[in-house]
Amino acid sequence: MKQKQVILSLLQENARIPAEDIASATGLTLDEVNTELKRLEETQTIIKYTTVINNEKTKPVKIKALIELSFRPVEKSGYNALAHRIRDHKHVVDLYLVSGNYDFLVVVEGESLQEISDLVSDLACIENVVKTATHVVLSTYKQVGVQVGQIQNRDRLAVIP
Repeated sequence: MKQKQVILSLLQENARIPAEDIASATGLTLDEVNTELKRLEETQTIIKYTTVINNEKTKPVKIKALIELSFRPVEKSGYNALAHRIRDHKHVVDLYLVSGNYDFLVVVEGESLQEISDLVSDLACIENVVKTATHVVLSTYKQVGVQVGQIQNRDRLAVIP
């Protein structure tokens, strides 16, 4: 259904878009839009309506880090056992099973570098975790498809050999 994709695109652009505007954009009636929205929520196609926040404007500023995690899978439970253990941690924002040199990409947020460090230590001590690599986010320019930071041109001193 093409209208379903249009509805999802409109909601991704603005989760607070009125149903009337969705109806206008799709050619559906207001009742049809409300029925489709309810169906999308019930089938968990739409899991949550959310807001993108520029963390640089909040106090205290949250620290974000990306943790790559290499894991030796356990027979029968595979990656799922570790995923279940990690995903419920209060600092974990996103958790992905990925291809490449690492198995998981864990996105975390904390109030301090110490919180991030403690989480990395906890993850590294989990049985069958082989290695971790942590990357602290220094600046955010785009998040969830939305530009959030300003790219500032800074005059730099010339490097003279």
